[in-house]
Amino acid sequence: MKKLYFLFVIIFFTLLTTGCTNLNFIFLKSFNNSESYYLKNNSENLGTSFGDISGLDILYDDISGKSLILTGENHGTELNYIIKFNMFKYLHENFGVNYYLDESGIGSAYLINMYIKGKLDSIPNFRSYFMTPLKGTYNYTQENFDFFDMMKKYYKSSQVKFEYIGSDIDHQTETALYAMYFIINNNYKYSQDTPEYSVVSEINNLIISYMQDSFDINPEKSREYSLKQKTVIEKILASPDIFRNILSENDYFYFKLIAQNISDTYDVYGKEFDDKLREDLIYNNFRKVYSYYSSDNPVFYGQWGSFHTTLKSVYENDTNFAEKILSENFFGTDNSVLSIIIFYNNSYSFDKNNYNKVLISNDSGYKIQKITREKMTIFRLNEKNSPFLRKNYFNTGSGFSTDYYQYFIFIQNSENASPFQNKF
Repeated sequence: MKKLYFLFVIIFFTLLTTGCTNLNFIFLKSFNNSESYYLKNNSENLGTSFGDISGLDILYDDISGKSLILTGENHGTELNYIIKFNMFKYLHENFGVNYYLDESGIGSAYLINMYIKGKLDSIPNFRSYFMTPLKGTYNYTQENFDFFDMMKKYYKSSQVKFEYIGSDIDHQTETALYAMYFIINNNYKYSQDTPEYSVVSEINNLIISYMQDSFDINPEKSREYSLKQKTVIEKILASPDIFRNILSENDYFYFKLIAQNISDTYDVYGKEFDDKLREDLIYNNFRKVYSYYSSDNPVFYGQWGSFHTTLKSVYENDTNFAEKILSENFFGTDNSVLSIIIFYNNSYSFDKNNYNKVLISNDSGYKIQKITREKMTIFRLNEKNSPFLRKNYFNTGSGFSTDYYQYFIFIQNSENASPFQNKF
């Protein structure tokens, strides 16, 4: 008996000290009767196919007056893509939300926006060029590309058009440079005696080199291209006004912003990846984009990694994007952001390096599966007399649950997203 006792102690402390993700699975908490009753009566089952917006009317009373609506995901799970498409469709059709804010770089999102609008259809193998640099990330999936295709079809059928925008750093700088290449070669002709000609030539030559390698480059060539890229970007940022007279207002805004974002991306990666600087740049990029579209009184929706979307960071001394929006009183009110986190049970993500399945189970720490057996359910936490207004159920930080998010979505039995097939 003593041997069994000591074996249990050893296993417990091994799990504790290694940070094993199964620890929540072993020590799940249960809701009491009144908490369970509240959740059952403040929830709706969600559609699990593209375009099925059933259940989302639960949000109706909370959308008015919001300028930014965010869902926070664990990357790499198949049903994530259903949620973000259906959320945007619901918000676009019912509340005039015409801006999708993506967790991607400004340059990458610019190209996605052009793809959605059908402006890249004539470019051979464009989709391959865009997707290939995403290898080794959670975005190199068939579901991600299918999401872009669904947005493209939706844009074509929608009476009121929308914009697809990013505010992250451009992790895939070659894609961002391709966006600049597209801008300057789309509608503009240059003669050799113009001041911008030499810089345009350098961009074009570098992109042609990328294209010859099908954007699939080895580390040695990547370093070589990075040095050339930095040189080109430095020249643009040293005298950006030479492009002002030859580009439209919109193209000049994005051309200059993408160039700055590529430069900032190199700063973030530096010797070690700087998470704090990245979060600051996400905020600053959003501020620039919002200011550019401000005459439209824009309302944005996007789905990001959950770290960026909580109204209060769960990590001490870290301020995330959504928290910074509120702390800076960005929209002029402290009730301008709606945050919805996604929890998972018996679902899968994947390892970015080899695409092996990774189990995500009971990451909320609670037995939510006792409340619902459906594949996707949304729960409202901020209803009057909600226990979640007075207690912190899911987070390690201070305050109450609704200090972090007003809703949560519970996903069960979702497969992982699959590798991009590169078939057209």
